[in-house]
Amino acid sequence: MYKVIIALIAAVFISAGAFFGTDMQTGVTLEEPVSEMAEEEQGQLPPAYIVCIDPGHQKHANDEHEPIGPGFSETIIKVSQGTQGVITGIMEYELNLQASLLLKEILEERGIEVVMTRTVNDIDISNKERAEMANGSKAHLFIRIHADWAPTKAAKGAHVIIPDQHHPIPKVYLESEKAAEILINHLEEKIHVRTNSLNKRGDISGFYWTQMPVVLLEMGFMTNPEEDQMMADPSYQRKLMEITANAIEEYLTEATHEKSPM
Repeated sequence: MYKVIIALIAAVFISAGAFFGTDMQTGVTLEEPVSEMAEEEQGQLPPAYIVCIDPGHQKHANDEHEPIGPGFSETIIKVSQGTQGVITGIMEYELNLQASLLLKEILEERGIEVVMTRTVNDIDISNKERAEMANGSKAHLFIRIHADWAPTKAAKGAHVIIPDQHHPIPKVYLESEKAAEILINHLEEKIHVRTNSLNKRGDISGFYWTQMPVVLLEMGFMTNPEEDQMMADPSYQRKLMEITANAIEEYLTEATHEKSPM
């Protein structure tokens, strides 16, 4: 009889402990699990932005051809090797990767998810395949990092290129234009880089395959001795990529597209 009474009393205490959130054996107060809905009520989580970065070119060109866009009969070479610094001798594909990895680091520090089309130079990925990688990542923006070439050493300045109005998805053109204008403003106002206006083109390999806004940044001319040396300087690279990251962040903040924007 006494054993039955003791067992009943113990059961009451255990039930009380469960009700008040206390482990009666350890005396530790148990925390109530917080529901996802409660977390949302306490404050909305920041949106998960995704940016795909394409370091232009690669160590070995692929001269095979691919369609310039879906449904197009016109073709273009898959990917070229790029140009080379007239003073530094650095290859464009090397410079592009250096700058792109810096941009990746800066964006990730700001909580932006980054997808890279390549992280090594000795690789074979066509520009169509790079665009498809960006599409598959559901990126909000596709940024392509390049350096420019000209037949004269006098040519200088950054250059921003986007698809023209004939892009198969009209919104890609419109949003690319917005992102490009923000980038140009940042380059001119914050770092005083001369930009050679906004160039809209339909003959850039990979442009017509993208399903999200795409901006190609030509950082400067590797055929210009001053800019060639400047772009190879790690401190200048970081400054330029920080300005680029600021522009990207502004665009992502202002844009009203969804996670998979198109």
